[in-house]
Amino acid sequence: MRMTQVLVTAGLILAGGAHGRAQPVEAKAGEARDVAGTQDAKVGQAKADAAMHAARQALGGAARIAAVSSLSIRGSYRRESASPPGNGGMVTITMNGPGPAGGPEQSTQQTGNLEIDVEFPDRFIRVDAGTGAMAMTRIEGYEGDRPFADLTSNQPGLRVSAGPPDDDPAAREAALRRSQGELARLLLGIMAATQPSFPVTYRYAGQAESPDGRADVVDVTGAGRFAARLFLDAQSHLPLMLTFMAPEPRMMIRTTREGGPPERKPR
Repeated sequence: MRMTQVLVTAGLILAGGAHGRAQPVEAKAGEARDVAGTQDAKVGQAKADAAMHAARQALGGAARIAAVSSLSIRGSYRRESASPPGNGGMVTITMNGPGPAGGPEQSTQQTGNLEIDVEFPDRFIRVDAGTGAMAMTRIEGYEGDRPFADLTSNQPGLRVSAGPPDDDPAAREAALRRSQGELARLLLGIMAATQPSFPVTYRYAGQAESPDGRADVVDVTGAGRFAARLFLDAQSHLPLMLTFMAPEPRMMIRTTREGGPPERKPR
C-alpha cells in the first residue's frame, strides 16, 4: 500500500512540474486517450478515402463517374414479403369476392420486374411490378424536394390505394429521406459514390475474408441516420456487396370485402 502511494505522488509531481502544481493523473490519461482516438479516426478516414479512390479508379475514374448525367436499370427479382410496400400512412385494399388465395396476410414468395431511372442531380423514379398473390405495382421516387408514390394492384378483383406523402409534412419528409437513401445505396454499389445532393462520410472498418478472397470494408454514414457497409474487393477494388438496416415504415392497412365490414390492421 505504501509503495502505491509513493508512485501516485511521484506521478502527480511529474505531471504538475511544468506548471508548478500537481494535476490529476486521470485527466492526463483521458487527454492521451482523446489524442489516440483522434489519430485513429484520422488513420481510418485516410484508409477509407484511399479505398474509395481505388474503387472509383477501378470503375473508370472519378471524372468519368462525375460526368454521368442519367442512369437506367432494368432487372427482375425474387423475395419474401408478408405485406405490400408502402411509404407509411394508410394503404386501402378492397377485395371483390374471395380475392387472392390466402388473403392479404399470406406470407408468400414474390417475383417481379424492377425499373429504375435517374436524372442527376435530383430526379429518381423506381417502378416495382410484382407478380403472385397480392401482387402490386409500386411507383415511387422524388423530383427535387418533392417525393411521390403510387400503388396499384396487379390482381383481378383487388383494388389498392395509398395516401400520397404530400398529405402530411412529416410523412413527406420521411418519404423523401427514404427515396434519397435508397438511391444513395444503389449508387454506392454501382459507382462507389452517392448523388451530389446526399453527402456521406466514409470510415474504414477493416478487412473481411471469405473463401473467394478478401474485401476492404468501409462504413458509410449520412443524414437522417443513413448507415451502410460497403465491401470492396481487395484485389480489383470493385464493389462486391452492400449491407444495411433501415426501419420499415409503419402502415395502416384497411381491407374490405364485398358484403363485409372494413378491417384496420397496423403494420
